[in-house]
Amino acid sequence: MRYKKKNMLMLLMTVFIVGNAFAVPDFEVSAGVGAYFTSNFGGGYNYNYTSLDERSITKMPYAGGGVFAFFYLTFTELSLGIFTGYGDITEENPDWNFVRDNVYYTGLDISLLGNYPFVISNQFTVFPLIGINYQTMLLVLGSYEMYVRPFDSRWLWLKFGGGFDYSLSSKIFMRTAILYGFRIPNREEKKHVDWYNNEWTNTEIRPGHGLDIKLALGYRF
Repeated sequence: MRYKKKNMLMLLMTVFIVGNAFAVPDFEVSAGVGAYFTSNFGGGYNYNYTSLDERSITKMPYAGGGVFAFFYLTFTELSLGIFTGYGDITEENPDWNFVRDNVYYTGLDISLLGNYPFVISNQFTVFPLIGINYQTMLLVLGSYEMYVRPFDSRWLWLKFGGGFDYSLSSKIFMRTAILYGFRIPNREEKKHVDWYNNEWTNTEIRPGHGLDIKLALGYRF
């Protein structure tokens, strides 16, 4: 009988925890500010020289950080940020590898993400994230020239990930999120590919992909 009572108590506790986590979230309006890390591990082009049976690879990664503000309405988060980053434009082929330019970026970052919060306790909430992110470069400086509007300066991302909120009080909370994204080729990149595709060269866009890590302090209204 003692074991049956113990098993019943364990079952009730499990039902309570799971039911609490999957309950319909309360309506919430909040806002906050924070800092974040952003990156692009891909980007650039592959030039396949059909006549020479060789490939030249131009890589354009970057990494940096910035600050952002967010507005949250249950299930939806809108954020606006500004960031700076750095990356080397490199070129590789069978004969040589070299840095073509050192580039510094300053950009504007707009994200619209959907989430579904799962309440674990009074202090702790976790949530998956999925949505879109638009980045446009306000200034791009190279070591050898200034790029007024480089062909890859406006990017649309599809991002997904997750995060959690930790309540410091009934109104103030800390939000952490990690996102991974894939960048959609833009119009300028597609034009670049069209220019260099001919009977001697087959050009391919190297897909962009990167990681974001965000940390913010929020306030519930």
